[in-house]
Amino acid sequence: MLKHICLLVLTLNLMSAPVFGLETSELRNLDAHHNNSVFSGFSIEASAEPVPISDMISGWDGPFQPGEYAYGDGRIFFGVEYQGWTLKREQRWYYYLEFSEQTSRTFNALERGTDVGAGGVDLEAWSFESYGFSLAKVFTPLENLVIEPELALYRVGHYQFGTLKGFTESGTNEDDLKASAILDYHFDEDKILEFDGDQDKGQGISLNTRIAYQFNPQWSVDVLLLDLWNQQKFDQALFTEGCIEFSNPDNPVCDAIGVSSGRSGVESFSTSIPVTLDSAVYYQPWDTQVSYFHHGRYRRFGVEKFWQLGSQRFSIVGYSDKQVGIGWQSLWHSLELSADETEAARIRDLRASLTLRFPW
Repeated sequence: MLKHICLLVLTLNLMSAPVFGLETSELRNLDAHHNNSVFSGFSIEASAEPVPISDMISGWDGPFQPGEYAYGDGRIFFGVEYQGWTLKREQRWYYYLEFSEQTSRTFNALERGTDVGAGGVDLEAWSFESYGFSLAKVFTPLENLVIEPELALYRVGHYQFGTLKGFTESGTNEDDLKASAILDYHFDEDKILEFDGDQDKGQGISLNTRIAYQFNPQWSVDVLLLDLWNQQKFDQALFTEGCIEFSNPDNPVCDAIGVSSGRSGVESFSTSIPVTLDSAVYYQPWDTQVSYFHHGRYRRFGVEKFWQLGSQRFSIVGYSDKQVGIGWQSLWHSLELSADETEAARIRDLRASLTLRFPW
């Protein structure tokens, strides 16, 4: 059972994926006005530190290294821009998992049937699918300053939020493993005990903000804050709280009756997810920008070089997490693709986005 619980928290509804709708693939010219257009596209940001992204979904049978997080944010969207206003319809798949390196070692050992060893188990997970609308407006309070707040309202469909905290003492499989842990778990579908009950879809709200400033003709900066303030609220959420024990550990963190005990039911519940920072500093004489991305424990620096060819713009980018990629923009589209590996089954870090725009 411990393996299945770890598997649950480490693979909750994983969907590769990321930006909300405000774009940072390229610093925009602050003197340019918002063109009227209809647009559609998708975006993906994903990173898995212990194993390739595909293994987070299908099982840990590939190359392993101790890690502390897995992250994904994917979106499909379409909308309209008009005189500085942007109205957008969006579907989103999000997950963020935080765990200790020892926890990743424990789960990897359980997956491969090797010695687990003693150590702590500490996992926390957020995962949901949502769909809704957002509205953004461009403001220029100063000559070279652009502020673009965006408010998103959405319904939360599938969701899994949970924590698992405890320890393991010894064992090579679930039959002789000594372990004790506390589980706190909210969900729309119980993947552990198959508890069922009446529930409602959740509601969500997120505030995103973009701030761009041009210091002089050479230097400019662009900062995007996604989910700067956010909340997911459920009036009726299914939950399970329990204590899990295997083989009578010496110092259990809780007292279980048998292998597990606790309670399940329906309750009101609210939570929030970490803020995403996506920022860049642009130097015009070199047509180059330096970027920094931060979400929870996932951090990434990047350097991107641009070339202007007529009305189109091309770029090559490298990131500190070993991603290498390309970009291609025109009046009609914006494309970005980068990864740390050329073989799909070995990719741990991925960034991809495509927006098609039809000016009018």
